[in-house]
Amino acid sequence: MGLLSYQLAYDAIEEWVLDRREDYSGRWQEIVPGEEWGYDSEAWEAAASRIVDNFNDRLPVGQEVDVPRAAKRNSRTTPLVDFQGYLAAKADAVNAAAVTRRMEG
Repeated sequence: MGLLSYQLAYDAIEEWVLDRREDYSGRWQEIVPGEEWGYDSEAWEAAASRIVDNFNDRLPVGQEVDVPRAAKRNSRTTPLVDFQGYLAAKADAVNAAAVTRRMEG
């Protein structure tokens, strides 16, 4: 999926931003949610879960990323662009595993 998964992750975060922080639409990449927006761990975990759900809704049928609680909480202290890259990498790994299974049957 490569660049597509990166774009899908962007779109998922952008959708969340439009719903919650509209004034940051298109310019959220360097935001650190815990610092700039004041999220505590629990509140950000819930927000990150919504972003992951948005992302999974965009992936091809049968593909879904599972994001551990720790990764959601850790994303609170890094720029959102890092969470975007993480989601894209997870999707690429899921896709690679699916392709490998089909080919190696």
